Amino acid sequence: SGYDGDDGDAVELVRRRKGTPQPFAFVDPRGRALEVNEALFQGQKTVLPDGTTEIVFRYRGELGNAAKIYRFGAGDRFEVEARLGSTGPAGRSDWGLLVGPGVQNPSAAKIGQVQFWRGATVDLGDDLERQPSAKLKKVRAFAGRAVRWAALDDSYFLAALLPEAGVSEVLMVPFFDRTAAQAPEGAETDEMSEGAVPEPVEWVAFRAADEIGEAERDAPREVGLVALASGERMSLGNYWGPKSYSELRAAGLGLESTVDFGWFTIVARPLQAGLKWIYENWVHNYGWAIVLMTLLIKLILLPVTHHSMKSMQKMQEVSPKVQAIQAKWRPKLKNKQGGPNLEARQKMQQEVMETYRAAGANPASGCLPMVAQIPVFIAFYQVLAKAIELRGAPWIAWIEDLSLADPYYVLPLVMFGTQLLQQMRMPMAGDPMQRRLFMFMPFIFLIFFLKFPAGMVLYWLTNNVLSIFQQEYYRWQREKETGAAGQDAKGGAAKGKGAGAGKSKA
Repeated sequence: SGYDGDDGDAVELVRRRKGTPQPFAFVDPRGRALEVNEALFQGQKTVLPDGTTEIVFRYRGELGNAAKIYRFGAGDRFEVEARLGSTGPAGRSDWGLLVGPGVQNPSAAKIGQVQFWRGATVDLGDDLERQPSAKLKKVRAFAGRAVRWAALDDSYFLAALLPEAGVSEVLMVPFFDRTAAQAPEGAETDEMSEGAVPEPVEWVAFRAADEIGEAERDAPREVGLVALASGERMSLGNYWGPKSYSELRAAGLGLESTVDFGWFTIVARPLQAGLKWIYENWVHNYGWAIVLMTLLIKLILLPVTHHSMKSMQKMQEVSPKVQAIQAKWRPKLKNKQGGPNLEARQKMQQEVMETYRAAGANPASGCLPMVAQIPVFIAFYQVLAKAIELRGAPWIAWIEDLSLADPYYVLPLVMFGTQLLQQMRMPMAGDPMQRRLFMFMPFIFLIFFLKFPAGMVLYWLTNNVLSIFQQEYYRWQREKETGAAGQDAKGGAAKGKGAGAGKSKA
């Protein structure tokens, strides 16, 4: 695939396994291996005139007549043709080909990340079915004629089947990790060792969750795909490779739909394209590309943040007047029976809003920058979590992979410091309780960001630093205006005093 795996070698898209059928094994509709897989096949390799490599495996014996033909061209696409006939006079249609379970061999650190997707996706033309591995509890069947393609995928790679002929159904089959299920209680398996590539395990297919015991239900899950034959022959197109949006789109198969950035895809696509352009044309380092992209986003949102910060400064100035109004009305907010006095509360709110209006302040404007950034934040989060370009991309020193969490928590802690400083320096109005709630926000952000991808933390850290500079500029500008106004007032008072003295002398 042209990418390195978590172990440093070229990435292997076939999941390591033991006692589990290999990809394109003959299986029954439940995903269990047929006996013919153990037969001795004769192989032959041929290079066709168009450069395609054809590998043929054939068997004829007491287990039936079987053949598999693989045709490999350039790139990540290849063809598979399979035939399976019985020894009796009638043909058979109780067999299929297995792909999976799972794709590639992600490390335990990668699997442990919440944002790391593992599952299967089926394109039904008008609908796209996504199934996370952990939530598949029973076999799901899709009519072969309705399936454009079916893929096992994670955040970065996919193994896709494209039914061409002889496919009656495509099944999503759940598998559980028997190795983990049979491990002694409290024991840690090799798969869960921090940072290690999982050791081969035995994956067992099941049709429904009620077929297996409690230990099996709690074991790690993966999805396998089974293409069921409608007769003795089937053919499948295949695309196995990275989930690069540009490459998948160029393939023209519709597989770019597997690169799912969620609700804010319309925002994520330009961010991904812009990030890639900055990397390829300016800095050749995705960490610095994230910094520059954050600066660009900040400039785009500047009109919103400028208006908001100006309004917040005005609210801070008018805060003493608002508190005086609230103190004046507080004794009247309850009636003689101790219930709320709605009329008094309404009059107090009207007076407060009139004070804000006279000062040109908008109480809601302080939330505008955060609201405007939410789509960008979520979209950029999805890009940094799922874009293949960020996988394994280093930044500086200890940050060797921007798609993984900072192993030493340096970035989250620095981000926390900037968030706290930003909150402390932010002009705030309102009651002390509201201020304390705002001061608690950096601690909440720290808890979440500890396990976020380093690229995402870098984005938020850069955003905080730029916001602090913006705050300090407005603070300096305001103090300069206040100082100038004070000097004018003093000058006017001195002038008036001098004029008065002159009149008394006269």
